[in-house]
Amino acid sequence: MTPTPVFDAPKFEGIEGKDVTIAVIFDLGWEQYRPYAISLVRSGFAGMKIIVVDQSTRIEVREGFANLGFTIVDRVTPTTRTGQWDEWGWQRFYFAAAILRKNPEFQYAIWTDARDVVFQVNPSIWLEQNLSPHQFVIEGLGHAIKDCHVCNDPWLRAVCTEEEWQRVRDFETVTTGVFAGTSQVMQSLFDDIYSGCQTKSHPETTDQGLLNWLVRTPPYDALVGVPRPREGFSTVDFIRPLDGRGPVDGVPVMDGTGVLRTEAGLPIAIVHLYDRIPAWLESMRKKYS
Repeated sequence: MTPTPVFDAPKFEGIEGKDVTIAVIFDLGWEQYRPYAISLVRSGFAGMKIIVVDQSTRIEVREGFANLGFTIVDRVTPTTRTGQWDEWGWQRFYFAAAILRKNPEFQYAIWTDARDVVFQVNPSIWLEQNLSPHQFVIEGLGHAIKDCHVCNDPWLRAVCTEEEWQRVRDFETVTTGVFAGTSQVMQSLFDDIYSGCQTKSHPETTDQGLLNWLVRTPPYDALVGVPRPREGFSTVDFIRPLDGRGPVDGVPVMDGTGVLRTEAGLPIAIVHLYDRIPAWLESMRKKYS
């Protein structure tokens, strides 16, 4: 079993009732992270913006986030590996869980990737208006787990029993790249992703494989919502052909200003995987430069 990281999460003051965004980053340049950072600030998000860095994080990246008002939290990434190719992917949830555990006063917690995510609308507003009756919402990828033969189906198989694999694989695939909800439930989910992956020995153990099992299993299956793109929470690269992906209801449209909108014309709060489509990548990097 992978050793638990050594990490003393900071305690923050004056956060009662505030929201928080959390992203854990690795060794990339400021060009890759700048759209995430600038777009979140421009969205009008008024909560705490936490970015968790490590010894590989470049000075330009630290300075870029700090200059935009992000709270920098340092972790130490272990240099030894266990053989699980996604070990870094699921270890990041340990740090996120520890931060929320130390700071239970946060209202909503918004977890996203940073390299391929931008915010077009303040995510707090969407959650305030749309989260209920759910406790958390998570981004769907528009295809059944069983239809993604290369990634998600084998990832699910790696983390659960044969019986559970057969039960869950008919559900829509969800992603670890974007999900948000009440701080308490998000902390519990972060803990379960980390601990569940830590105890697995299968080399294809991944955070996304385990998350897809958790959200279709009690207690989370009664708490989760998976919004459609037309509901305006988030979108991915639905226009790109992908293994297992069929027609998607409510594919977003990019307007003349580079904003991705629902079919009804509403801007979508969070855009994920924009870097998979050259036109989207060019637009986002230009807009958030």
